[in-house]
Amino acid sequence: MASTFYGYSSFYKGYCLRSSLEYIYARYLDYKEIGWTYESKTYTLSNEVRYKPDFLLETGEFVEIKGTFNFDQDLPKIRQFESDFNVKVLILQEKDLRQLIRPTPFVFEHLKQEWKSQAKVRGMHSFG
Repeated sequence: MASTFYGYSSFYKGYCLRSSLEYIYARYLDYKEIGWTYESKTYTLSNEVRYKPDFLLETGEFVEIKGTFNFDQDLPKIRQFESDFNVKVLILQEKDLRQLIRPTPFVFEHLKQEWKSQAKVRGMHSFG
């Protein structure tokens, strides 16, 4: 059953990103000239749950950006995806992103504010 929750989202390069952390990571990837797509494919897992990784890099790596909200709830789905498809998903949280962008010209708080200034509150559907 679908439920609606409200969160901020904004478009970047034609993709509707649903968090400032996803935006910061996308900006980092562009700075490093690493090709990426966002939520490009939905996978059906062996337990019939569907999973859509946040980022697929041109290197074939999957990356999931996670805040603290729903982390524990989402982790089993990520682990099931890894097992079913024999892949590894890199999970990045805010502390990881802060460290990742430290050697770049970006300032974490500036990127976060940049995203918030263009983000809008949108109703989004969760299909559990």
